[in-house]
Amino acid sequence: MMGSGEPVEAVGDVSVAGRTVEVRFRIDASEVVAGAPVEIMTEIRLGDGDPFELRSAGARSTARSREYSFEADGPDSVPLRDPFADEVDIGGVESSVLVASDRPDRGRILLNRFLTLEDLRSSLPEGGRFDLVVHCERRIRVAGDARDAEPPAVRTELRVPVVRDDAACAAEYGRLADVVLGHPSAHVLREQALDALLSARSTVAEAALVAVAEHPDPTVAGPARHAIDAMRRG
Repeated sequence: MMGSGEPVEAVGDVSVAGRTVEVRFRIDASEVVAGAPVEIMTEIRLGDGDPFELRSAGARSTARSREYSFEADGPDSVPLRDPFADEVDIGGVESSVLVASDRPDRGRILLNRFLTLEDLRSSLPEGGRFDLVVHCERRIRVAGDARDAEPPAVRTELRVPVVRDDAACAAEYGRLADVVLGHPSAHVLREQALDALLSARSTVAEAALVAVAEHPDPTVAGPARHAIDAMRRG
């Protein structure tokens, strides 16, 4: 992820069946580049009360968690869109994990999968800066709760400084392409880098995607070609 310096973070909590559950959202940079991938590190921690089984679900069609929601407005006050708003729900996978005072649940979220961050580039001049306020929500579903009940949720805001620097953005996508090409077989770093590239939806990443489209693994090359075609269709 582009950026450096002190991390940006926000914390919120909610009461869940007599427990206090805290959720922390953190971006490991003091500033991010418009159009580049933005990773949010999450931590769900038990503040007080008994340990519990945290239920989570992922959507197959979007490859993202159903438990998180994010909203934000661009510099022109126009809301950033959900890139998968028109996707058809084809089901997903549900899992659970034990959360205790000494056993938080940690995760990684690619914000580009939830918001069209590429729109920030077209809303800013080169070198322009903007404070992006991201409204973050994490629903807390506990094993044993009624499945059709509305779960309590932690809501908080991340204030993220953004700068438009197209050269730095292209360089970051080039670095991600090098990671993908450096792993001929499946590897967690390769999959994370590929996910970021496929979520770019911006011409600034086209050269990197063209390089990845030559990967010997068809499960890498095929999605890269599809992303290039989608990008060129606009």
